[in-house]
Amino acid sequence: MDIVEELKINHGWEIYFASWSSERLKEVRKLNYFNINLNFLESTDKRKSLIFHKSRILERFKLINFQRVTKNLNNFFQSNIDEPIIEILVYYFSKACSLIDTYEYLNKIVNPDILILLNENILSERVASLYSNTTNLKSVLIQHGIFMGNTYRSFSTDFSLVWGKISKELLIKKGYHSDRIIEIGYPSISNNVEENINENENYLDSVLFLGQNADDLYLLEKKYKKILIILEKAIKSLPNMKFILRPHPSQKPGYYSNMIKSKHSNLIIDRQKTLNDSFKNARVIITIFSTAAIEAMKYGIPIITLDTDANNSFSPFLNFSKKAKDSKSLIESLNLLFYNIDERNIFIKKSKNFYHHFVNQDILSPVSYGANTINEIIK
Repeated sequence: MDIVEELKINHGWEIYFASWSSERLKEVRKLNYFNINLNFLESTDKRKSLIFHKSRILERFKLINFQRVTKNLNNFFQSNIDEPIIEILVYYFSKACSLIDTYEYLNKIVNPDILILLNENILSERVASLYSNTTNLKSVLIQHGIFMGNTYRSFSTDFSLVWGKISKELLIKKGYHSDRIIEIGYPSISNNVEENINENENYLDSVLFLGQNADDLYLLEKKYKKILIILEKAIKSLPNMKFILRPHPSQKPGYYSNMIKSKHSNLIIDRQKTLNDSFKNARVIITIFSTAAIEAMKYGIPIITLDTDANNSFSPFLNFSKKAKDSKSLIESLNLLFYNIDERNIFIKKSKNFYHHFVNQDILSPVSYGANTINEIIK
């Protein structure tokens, strides 16, 4: 959002911010954007449209062998899908059709110069980018998180602003022309900030767990709950270590209700601190594939990748971190990175190496550079 705000302040853009999330709209209201609550657009007529699309698609789906479809999806997710697959697919196909109706209406009332997206990997934004391809509306993707390569078939926006070389290479593999991919660095950090956030090792007294969005296509809630069980076993087994759990901004408190009820004396669930404040006392960070971990790696904080299928995890920094797939390997990794100086130094170096490999270091002000780039696109 920093790049979008830069477009408003320094380039005089009018920003129309459209979302289904009331919480997200509240967050940006203070920025004086033109906020559009997409729930209000889905009037009775729109719901009638959804019902129409469901009945129409259901007729077509009667011709499909769903036993084979279910088997293929189970192999992909490496777990069994509990819900009837036909109901899932009918819902999402009809939702996509209804989204097209919504975007067509929105395009008429706003008449934008450009469509800016933060994620092509969720249904609402993917449909928006595909819809823009059918019009003269230019579109740009601003990298907002880690690209999970297997979950994308192709990218459909006209331009993409990415953090560095690794993301650019992935987009090229997915069909993007290299001249439409612009490396801007990592907008959350200016590349001229001081890297040594932790001057004195003696103050590094905590383990920071970075919460993940359990609605992610790869992660899924069922798998995330298994990971939390592993984490809690480590918390119980290591009473002398202080654990700080930082929930993902999109998560509700209920995700961690079991941990809260257990009243672990060495666990703090903290939603208040900024990321930088959270990093200041972190001796080790546990993550699955959190974007925030990339920021931590800039400061050389050792990382543990916690994934029940760690060897096949999609985390791009897997080879630059300790791997843990169960409570035993997590406890071993924590003890090594907390107390073994030689092991710590190896992974401090690995963390910094990853950041410098993943993020373009040549752009001193990624936010300004990104905004200037988008401004030039529509000229």
